[in-house]
Amino acid sequence: MPNLKKKYGAKWALITGGSTGIGYQFAEDLASQDVNVVLLANNKDRLENAKTKINEKYPNVEVRTISVDLSGDALDLEKALDEHVAELNVNIVFSNAGYGTTFEFEEVGWEAVQKHINCNVVAHVKVAEWFLKQWKSRGKQATRGAIIFTSSVASYVPIEMLSELYGASKAYLSIFAGSFAIRTKKFGLDTLVIQPGPVTTRFSEVAKIGKDPLKKYFQRSPSSVSRLIFNALGKFTSIETGFFSVIVKALTRFLGKNLIVYVSQKTSPTTKKDK
Repeated sequence: MPNLKKKYGAKWALITGGSTGIGYQFAEDLASQDVNVVLLANNKDRLENAKTKINEKYPNVEVRTISVDLSGDALDLEKALDEHVAELNVNIVFSNAGYGTTFEFEEVGWEAVQKHINCNVVAHVKVAEWFLKQWKSRGKQATRGAIIFTSSVASYVPIEMLSELYGASKAYLSIFAGSFAIRTKKFGLDTLVIQPGPVTTRFSEVAKIGKDPLKKYFQRSPSSVSRLIFNALGKFTSIETGFFSVIVKALTRFLGKNLIVYVSQKTSPTTKKDK
């Protein structure tokens, strides 16, 4: 894998959702290149477990953890970043945290809806805003850095398996990342948004999807996704992280969303049940 410590002159990296899954694997891979990491997530126990595992493998690397509820107020996130990260002058940011839902959004109450939007949209925008302000404030000392966003194959196509909110939040993030990339390249920042399909993480458990038949054929490992990120940074702005993502993107463009929605309406188990 390319050495991101040398490429970006990175001493520190910030990873949201860094306690498990893709975020943890990316943090571990950075640690293998002697990059110190800040792991930010909501669960203290999982954060401490991640810190312990990285320290056992790479004892010379410093690992800091920050427990913040990313589904809460973005100002709390900003305060945590100001207090614990600002002094570190991070060069690499992985805005990775997010979760899926299967609820019917009109049935769960607005608080649950707002939490989902906060974590999957608002927190990413806040992290990007905070990092860009920090980066610009360094002036000529800021030469080259990177920010990565985790979107999803669900950003390409309307789906019923997950709540309407999930795909919409990821579509927003993909467009935001692309626009961010255009404007911030002049500041020396490389921007990358990844579009994963099924990955061996806690996603299905949190989203309460149950048994996912796609996993058997299309599931990728966090390590393979992390390698793709390392290789794509500075070369691409958006990548699919597996064959499934490529297929979905191609089918969406070929068939069109009108046809996909029509077929889904005719074949959906939920639609049939509601009749």
